[in-house]
Amino acid sequence: MTHSQAKVIGRATLTLSVLVVILAACGGPATTAPTAPSVATSSPSIGTTPSATVFVFKLPDDIPILPDAVELRGTQSQGEYFSEMTIPDAVVYYQQEFVTQGWEALGQANIFGNVGGVTYGKDQKRATVHFQFNEISKRLLVSLNWSGY
Repeated sequence: MTHSQAKVIGRATLTLSVLVVILAACGGPATTAPTAPSVATSSPSIGTTPSATVFVFKLPDDIPILPDAVELRGTQSQGEYFSEMTIPDAVVYYQQEFVTQGWEALGQANIFGNVGGVTYGKDQKRATVHFQFNEISKRLLVSLNWSGY
């Protein structure tokens, strides 16, 4: 396999990963800021128009989120939210904040047009951040995955 073929496969894999996360999220409920374990906090009444069930999740204390994060949702090992930042600005923010929390970048941030990603490590912990910028809505989808907790 040539170097250019490997780059194309790597880009396709990253793009596919981001799309899978986005598609999985499309069917998910709206959310609020992370403050507690996953708990349903509302449900529709019979005979009324159902509103979105809100799920709250606990983000590890040493994983930063962008200051303008909205529509947070997640599980015990992953989360996502939207921001008004651009990918380059978000990458700079995460580079600063992860280091402040004691993390080390595992390689360089990869940005391919409107998608990107970066992985950090800290002891046995791993955190991966994926970005996808929507040109129409001008919003950035940030997807986080973490392990080792």
